[in-house]
Amino acid sequence: MLWICIQIDIKDLHISAENERNMEEAGRFEKINIHFRITGKDLNRKKVEKAMALSRKNCSMTQSVIGNIEVSETYEIINA
Repeated sequence: MLWICIQIDIKDLHISAENERNMEEAGRFEKINIHFRITGKDLNRKKVEKAMALSRKNCSMTQSVIGNIEVSETYEIINA
């Protein structure tokens, strides 16, 4: 097993989600966008992107809906 450690000094993490549903199919979810607002000290964009990619890969919810629901992610970095 390979463990990858990405050290990021996160002070606050706010996650919000927006969805698009198909009301003709019992309100079935079609699309979900998850937005991350990451606040921290001297945040490195490449490290944040790598951490997000790893979390997406290891997220059982995201992996279970691939092919059925379009999941997108956006983020903003706030250096504080």
